[in-house]
Amino acid sequence: MRTTESLVRRHAELRPDAVAFAGHDGPPLTYRDVDAAADRIAAGLLAAGIGPGDRVAWLGRNHPDYALLHLAAERVGAVMNPLNWRLSARELTAVIADAGPGIFVVQEEFEPLLRDSLPGDSSAPVVVIGGAGSEDGFRAWYGGFPAEPGGRGTREGDPTLLYYTSGTSGRAKGVLYETGRWVKALDAYPGWEWPESPVLLIVAPVFHVAGGVWTMYGLRLGARTALVADASPAHVLRVLQKQSITHAQLVPAMLRAIVDSGQVDAHDLSALRLVAYGSSPITPSLLKASRAALGCDFVQVYGLTETCGTVCTLGADEHDEAGPYLASAGRPVAGAEIRVVGPVDRRVLPPGQVGEVTLRMPWMMAGYWGMPEKTAEVVDADGWFRSGDAGYLDESGHLYLTDRINDMIVSGGENIYPAEVENVLAEHPAVLEAAVVGRPDERWGESVLAVVVPRPGAEPDADEVIAFCRERLAHYKCPRRVQVVEALPRNASGKILRRELRGGPAVPS
Repeated sequence: MRTTESLVRRHAELRPDAVAFAGHDGPPLTYRDVDAAADRIAAGLLAAGIGPGDRVAWLGRNHPDYALLHLAAERVGAVMNPLNWRLSARELTAVIADAGPGIFVVQEEFEPLLRDSLPGDSSAPVVVIGGAGSEDGFRAWYGGFPAEPGGRGTREGDPTLLYYTSGTSGRAKGVLYETGRWVKALDAYPGWEWPESPVLLIVAPVFHVAGGVWTMYGLRLGARTALVADASPAHVLRVLQKQSITHAQLVPAMLRAIVDSGQVDAHDLSALRLVAYGSSPITPSLLKASRAALGCDFVQVYGLTETCGTVCTLGADEHDEAGPYLASAGRPVAGAEIRVVGPVDRRVLPPGQVGEVTLRMPWMMAGYWGMPEKTAEVVDADGWFRSGDAGYLDESGHLYLTDRINDMIVSGGENIYPAEVENVLAEHPAVLEAAVVGRPDERWGESVLAVVVPRPGAEPDADEVIAFCRERLAHYKCPRRVQVVEALPRNASGKILRRELRGGPAVPS
């Protein structure tokens, strides 16, 4: 089986001086360096009593050290467990209690957060990666171990990677990948053409599936990867130029920040061939501005934590500003299947009809960690996963996402998808951002509440906002109440916490 750790060893044998990582706060690392460090860390893990199935936790920003630890965990058959440093101590405590890591590797700036999150009786070793000007406890820890192959390696069916979802609807869930499925996921990653010497830029944090998967995918390719911790436009542009990046992973919000920074023209980005983006479709205006600024192709990638990344892609040739597909998430990659079903009766729906998007592929998660009942709720006996996304397929097989099924509002028997209403609210000149939720209604069951953040200096009038919506939407979809707030509640990953907006008394008829 072509595991990542075995392919890295192969790269180290055939191309030992090829650079694996550059652009971080440290010297470049060759494949020889990466392979040797992974062997030393694996020996350190074994000496700490870490073996098959044990969890190895990482708490830190993007850095090649994450990849070294991940490879070492594979070499001893352990489970890599990246932790979200944006969580509060309370949230992180719950994740740690659920995952039960046997060892922690933490960057120095997050050591206080980790100490506040550990149970009082924790005996798991904590290895600290020092900051600038301090002794690096990580290298001091593994530097004394031999750079020799050790450990049994990871095998087909072994648990190998444990990610935690954001938990917008409640408790965060651990998503477990098995080795065979993980390998299939990496092999199925976007099949666009790669140059002979690809250079990747990864901005998404490694505790997200996008950042973690791209990092390991770069190692499988034998690419040079810039795994950056600073996502500011100025820093990203410097890395794009200095490292001659050929393929970058960005989100539309980052593209907007780069385009609006006014700094693009001062950088040579001629090496850049493609930007892969996700999290949302790109607007025609942003695509036009990004093309003009960056001068490269664009590909959209859609996937979930539970699918270990990519489900479908919208190719570069489909990024036509005036074309029919720009609002879609693309078509399934080879091996992935998509169908849309009724949220209640589970009947397969025809093209153009909105329902719940269900997915099936050989690289689906093994299940939710320690939650077999929850796994059975979302994966049926035939392997179809209930994504929770609402959407539809067109006649050509392109997927269009409209909202989250769990966020759907049912008012007087009519289904209302918040995203449709939020898109209209976003057009209002006094509204900076908005979230729409259903509130209990004595007559209709639920009615629409719009929670809006005003633009600087603006004072949205509730009646006027409602009238604005009624000019653009069916009246049953329009808000009955508008609440103005300074900021929307969000979790550590930046997702809106709609459950906090749903509280309060019923709306009177």
